[in-house]
Amino acid sequence: MLIAEKQRNLFNLFKLVIIVAICYTLNYIARPYEVLSTFWPANSLVVMLILNFKMLDKIIFSFTFYILLYVLDSFFFKDLDAFYINIPNLAFVLITSISLSALKLDFKILSEIQLLKIFLVLSISSLITSLIGGAITFKKTEFFPAMAEWGCEQLSTALLVIPLLLMYRTNVYLKRGFNYYPLLFLILYYCFIIKFTAAVNICLIVPILIACAIFYNLRIAAWLVSINGFFLIFLISYGVIKTGSYLSNSAIFTSLNYYRIAIVATVSSAFFIAVLVNNNEMIKEKLRQSQWTDDLSQLWNRKGLIEDLKIGRFLGKSETILIAIIDIDNFKQINDSFGHLMGDRVIISLADQLINSFLEAGLYRYGGDEFIIILNVEIEQEYKKQLEEFCNQFLANSYQEFDMPITLSIGYTVLFENQLYLENFKHLLAHADHALYRSKSLGKNTVSIY
Repeated sequence: MLIAEKQRNLFNLFKLVIIVAICYTLNYIARPYEVLSTFWPANSLVVMLILNFKMLDKIIFSFTFYILLYVLDSFFFKDLDAFYINIPNLAFVLITSISLSALKLDFKILSEIQLLKIFLVLSISSLITSLIGGAITFKKTEFFPAMAEWGCEQLSTALLVIPLLLMYRTNVYLKRGFNYYPLLFLILYYCFIIKFTAAVNICLIVPILIACAIFYNLRIAAWLVSINGFFLIFLISYGVIKTGSYLSNSAIFTSLNYYRIAIVATVSSAFFIAVLVNNNEMIKEKLRQSQWTDDLSQLWNRKGLIEDLKIGRFLGKSETILIAIIDIDNFKQINDSFGHLMGDRVIISLADQLINSFLEAGLYRYGGDEFIIILNVEIEQEYKKQLEEFCNQFLANSYQEFDMPITLSIGYTVLFENQLYLENFKHLLAHADHALYRSKSLGKNTVSIY
């Protein structure tokens, strides 16, 4: 166990070095135009790396991060005071990772309130970072400009990186199809602002990002929002979008800082809308699932079966499809002799074994003790043998679970894929039902084909 923990720590250390190396390289290349936006995502990435670490490990890795920065700055930028300049980075990583861990958020179901708490933590951490950044100038006249620079940089990169990575853990409603219009409008938007470079045109991206949040699932929307936020900051930083001079320290808030905050406000609103839309779709999906799901067996019911046929769930996967009806032999006698609770246990047991045995099939409780299997199969597949083996396995399990033999009768039919559609299903089901009747006539505990 100790060896495994050492290996995990070494691997995490390797990831830490890679994060710093990539961001530091980008930062070095970007000078002198944009010194910080290329590097500061490293702070956020390290926060995500150590977020679930124990407190002691958080502290150790945070200081390791600080030492890496100190060594690199001392080597590449000898004019910087590497000891002081990296203290704000250390403070942000420690404060943010500890605070987010303390919230004990369930990232699988990320609500709007949880996202607001995350944004609040990032804002407070960035404020503390900015105060430290201003203090390390050791000059009263430079305190406020330095504080504004550190605060705006850290807040903008943190809000663009950390929510994105947290959302990656969240349960996502996967929307059907793909809408290309928001992407088309994004391309047209960038063509427009590169041609008409007034910075006020940045606000035109707001409805497009909202459209992305609405039409795409949460992960795609989060990536688009974050990438566009960074891209806009770089367009301003490199002077593609004109904001006036922002390299002067004559004002506390430079033009660049104003636009950083404006861009982050824009993308933050898109983040919130994306989470809101995702959670709304998840709730609607749960309601739909509850309508289509049988409460006892947790398999889909008749409505679920009809929905699968409507959307063509089984089409395009194989040339032939098997439809089988499974009936529990003497189920009424089980209910009359041992009570309905025993009958319910048998229903649940059969449903569980169907799920384990037919992983790719459509499984439905059609009513009472009747179940339906719809399965994509190959022409040469031994359908009957597979169903007989299931019957024998269920019988063997019934001795262990219920101390008595419980058998199944199965009737099935095999058809070509183009025969399976909603209007024809009752006719096809009648074939399987006829085969089931034949199994009952032959003494039950039998598999028959129509």
